[in-house]
This record gives sequence, C-alpha cells and structure tokens, in this order.
Amino acid sequence: MKTMAGSGSERAWVCSALCAVLLGTGCSGGDSPTNPTSRTATATKPASAYTGYPDSVAAIGHSAVTGEGTQPGGQEVKANSWATGSNPEVNSVYLRLLQAHPAIKGHVVNFGSGSADVESLAGQAEGLIAQNPQPELVLIATLDADIACPATQGDFAAYGQAIGKVLGELSTKMPGSRFFITTQISTPSRDAAVYSRSERASVGGTGPCAFLDPRGNLVPKELTRLEAAIAGFKTELTKACSETDRCSTDQTGQGWTMRRSDYSDDLNHLNLSGQARWAEYVWGLLQEAKLVPAP
Repeated sequence: MKTMAGSGSERAWVCSALCAVLLGTGCSGGDSPTNPTSRTATATKPASAYTGYPDSVAAIGHSAVTGEGTQPGGQEVKANSWATGSNPEVNSVYLRLLQAHPAIKGHVVNFGSGSADVESLAGQAEGLIAQNPQPELVLIATLDADIACPATQGDFAAYGQAIGKVLGELSTKMPGSRFFITTQISTPSRDAAVYSRSERASVGGTGPCAFLDPRGNLVPKELTRLEAAIAGFKTELTKACSETDRCSTDQTGQGWTMRRSDYSDDLNHLNLSGQARWAEYVWGLLQEAKLVPAP
C-alpha cells in the first residue's frame, strides 16, 4: 500500500492508500474479491446520478480497501474494510450508510485486490459496470504500484492518461453513480517521524528514492525526490478526476494525521483501529463532497 525505502525499488504507498492513495510492489491478499449483493439483475440504469444517500456502495482499488493488515498472515479481510466492511468495530462507510439509510442493506460489493495498478483497476471497473443494478457510490483507492521513482514527465503523463481512461469509462457507463477517490493515508515524511529507529532500519535501503538508509537514518535528498514523484502522480490523478463527470477527490490529506498505532505489524497497512479512524475521516470527506448528506 505504500512506497517504502528500498534498493531502488518501491512498495505501494498506503493510500493511499490513503494509504494509496494514497502513497512498488504492493501487497497481496487471498479472500474472494467481492462481497455478495442481494440486489437482482432486474433493474435498469437510472437516468441520472443519485441524490441524498446512495442505495448501494462499491469499492475498487488496491489493498487499502481490502482489509489487509487487520489480521495476521497478510490476508484480505474485507469484512474489516473501512469502505465496505461489516465489522462494527470498524464502522465502515457502508455501515454508516446503513444506519442512515436502511435501504442499502446488502447492496455492497468490493472488487479490491492487493497490488492493483491502473491496469488492474480497469478490470475491476469492468466488473462494476457489469453489475445490474450498478452501485451508486463507488469508492476508489488508486496510486499503488503505479508510483515510479525516480519519475519522469512521461511517467506522469502515461499514468494520467491511463487513470483518465478508467474514470471516463466509469462515468460514461455508470450514469447513475458517483465516484470518490481517496488520498494516500500516509507520507514518507510522516512514516519517518512515527517509526521507531529499528522500524526505520527494517525498511531502509539504498539507491534512488530510498528515503531511509539501512541504519534508519533519514536521507533528505531521496525523501525530496520520492515526495516530488508522489506529488506528480497525485496531480495527474486530481486532474483526471476533475475532468470526469461526477468524480470527487481530496488528495491533500488535510485534517488527518497518521499514527503509528494505526499501522499493522507489517508497517504497510492499517490495523483494525486504523481502519476505523480512516472510515471516520473519509465519511467526513464524503459529506464535504456532498456524496452523502451532511448533518
């Protein structure tokens, strides 16, 4: 889920990511890619996007939406996902919707998978488009294995074109839906601040973009390079969303502070309490974006 210091290679950023996300190789998971939905294939596409509360919700993206990190073993536990989970300890976006709008009960699906890059995201989007009825609120975690560092303008442009195509397909073929893209849950600077000395050393490395060295010391030059690369990809993501009908995102991360206590033992995913905190934060962003009613 997040880019970490390494020998010239990257791990996906927590949203990312959060997390994603935003912020590699990413992480794998083993659960089924979907949550069952009780809606049948008898409905037709609505003429326009929903207002008020959505009747259904879906999540696509990388391991930020799969609940990975909430149990030992590195497996997906989608019941613990901040987006679509059913675990009351998390109080996911789905459960918050259910409390306010009981009609959404059972109308939830999660196609997220570990290490999902923009190509994988396109496949997940096809799965959503094929749903009948189609989910009305779509939560998206992207910027995972797509982050390259060092990055060139060509890298940024290629990602922008690819994510723009995915969002365009969703918007065109899901006219009754609204889309929200989460930001990355942490940053290299924040991680360097919250990790212990031994943790910094465990993820440290050498080479371009290794912002921590093998002893856990901060490498300012590489930190600057890595955060500039992340910012470049986030700029492209924001631009693509702004050019897509019914797409909203907040890539600033303002109002959120990642804590060490939010991380699982792999230092790469949210634990159960972290999922709960992120669900609360995203719920506020959804209200601000008017994708759900504000109190």
